[in-house]
Amino acid sequence: MRLIDPLQTSLNGRPFLDYALLDYGIVTSNSRYVQANPFGAGAVVLCVCEVQTAEGWMESKWRDVYASGSSYFGALASATTEGIVVRTGWQGVIAGGGELTGSAFTTSTTLTSASCRVHVWRVGA
Repeated sequence: MRLIDPLQTSLNGRPFLDYALLDYGIVTSNSRYVQANPFGAGAVVLCVCEVQTAEGWMESKWRDVYASGSSYFGALASATTEGIVVRTGWQGVIAGGGELTGSAFTTSTTLTSASCRVHVWRVGA
């Protein structure tokens, strides 16, 4: 493992950490959205997808509910050869209740559509 001086901002002329924020606009349940990878096709990136609630931006993650039939909620982003793909749950983009989502927020309403953004970090120099 190589340790890097936290004050050093680049290696071989490239930043250690490149960042972009992608706006997906309003996303709806049971949908798929694709945008180009901001660092180029095939660039290795980490993605964090967030939706906007009345309390602010939050990760909705993914939630399967089997209590009375299957229900799927969430919005997740992944890097593929197509680009940065956002996939939303069959029943909604977020399940109501922090106890269902693991969120720090107390949103108690299930949302079937919401504004969506994806934080993207390029990995490696």
